[in-house]
Amino acid sequence: MKTYYQTFLIRDWQPQDRQEAANLIASILIEYGLGCEPCGADVDVYKVEKYYQQ
Repeated sequence: MKTYYQTFLIRDWQPQDRQEAANLIASILIEYGLGCEPCGADVDVYKVEKYYQQ
């Protein structure tokens, strides 16, 4: 599925999106003085299929 909202393309998750999404989330956490925990609190960022698509 692809659709647009204003100038934003909204489409289904693709596995190749994983690293870019993880980098974005990590950068936001850093802005708040937090670290990314890929094996802890942020595991869902790296396992999208398990936590959001099942």
